[in-house]
Amino acid sequence: PPDAVVSSAGFAEFEAGGFENPHSHDIPETAHVLDGTGQARLGDRRVDVAAGDTVFVPAGVVHGWTAADTRLRVLYTFPADRFDEVAYHFEGDG
Repeated sequence: PPDAVVSSAGFAEFEAGGFENPHSHDIPETAHVLDGTGQARLGDRRVDVAAGDTVFVPAGVVHGWTAADTRLRVLYTFPADRFDEVAYHFEGDG
């Protein structure tokens, strides 16, 4: 149908103590923690996360992930037809 929402999805995996560099997107992101524990950075906030948690990241909010002392696996989705339509803006990029 013409009003259907299409999503693109992917997986991110961080070994114990691993992290993702802070970045933002032009569109919102939803992420679901599949395994492990860690922290999600959402702007100036740090949120503890564990398997089963879901995090919504509004468009333009700087965010990133840090694994605790176990591997952290995250399933993320974007409201985009294709993943290559998702822009990444890393903190510090001019």
